[in-house]
Amino acid sequence: MNSDIAYLSQLREDLQRAAQRGGVRHHNVSRRMIAAGALVGVLTLAGVVGTVVPRLTQRAPLSNSFSAIQPATKAAPAPSPAGGAPPRDAYGAGSSGGAGTTDAAALAARGAIDGAAGSATEPGFGPKIVKTAHMDLQVARGTFERSFGDASQVAADNGGFVVSSSSGGADARYGSLVLRVPAGRFEAALASLRSIGVVRWQSVNGRDVTAAYVDLSARIRTWRSQELVLFRLMDHASTIGETLQVQSQLQRVQLTIEELEGQLRLLRNQAAFGTISLSIRETGIRPATQGPAATTPTMLRAWRGAVGGFLSVVAAIVVGLGYLIPIALVCLLGWIVTRQVRKLASA
Repeated sequence: MNSDIAYLSQLREDLQRAAQRGGVRHHNVSRRMIAAGALVGVLTLAGVVGTVVPRLTQRAPLSNSFSAIQPATKAAPAPSPAGGAPPRDAYGAGSSGGAGTTDAAALAARGAIDGAAGSATEPGFGPKIVKTAHMDLQVARGTFERSFGDASQVAADNGGFVVSSSSGGADARYGSLVLRVPAGRFEAALASLRSIGVVRWQSVNGRDVTAAYVDLSARIRTWRSQELVLFRLMDHASTIGETLQVQSQLQRVQLTIEELEGQLRLLRNQAAFGTISLSIRETGIRPATQGPAATTPTMLRAWRGAVGGFLSVVAAIVVGLGYLIPIALVCLLGWIVTRQVRKLASA
């Protein structure tokens, strides 16, 4: 009887110790799961913050940079064409008659410039169209070299030139050319190129830049008139300080004129010469196989995409941690201070 009681007591103690050990292990596992979940949550939050916040902060700089570009062409610190009074107060204070003469001469000269510019552009002015075309030609085997040379000759025959060219392939050849031809010979050049081979695909586009061309021409005339006013003010400057101030304004106006004239020359060149992007390939060559990227194995492209995606996620998490860590440190400091204050208040 005593032995049975002792056995039962020992069994109860063993079960209690086993339950305590199981509870400790369960408690440790629960703490580990909570810690892992918290870590995953923090990293997820960091990834979201690192992805969203930079995109939100990039919107304002884009608009600011665009607005910062506009004053370079639309608003310069030089005096306006009709604003002759402020410069007269600054530089023509010697006699009212001299100032009036300066304004009259400047306005007369400005009118002469505007009239000359208008008469120079209006009579022969027409629509400004930027013409572009893309064409894919297929030729017979063994005729690539001749066809490639014929395409180059088409540009020369129509008064144009070859901007760039490239070719490749062993058994079946392929290549591409970029041609510039005068706008008046653009359609004739396209017709000649179509006769070289079989047209598999083509696209012809025209972009009207007449409004931009007229706007740039008018703005250049306006800035030219301001330049003339500043030249007149330079002649009437009586001190070194006045001369330096007018010269600074004059340099800014001249820089603006050069920028606008560069844009005008670019439009004029684009409208004067059309651009034709030509692709020539022999039978048996598909367009998708011409580039080196198309020959890359599919698994390699997938692996590179996976690595790129992994690095993008890691980068987003790092950026997000850069936002969250300072916030967490501030919160931790606030919690420590609050705890200390409560301890002092309770003591």
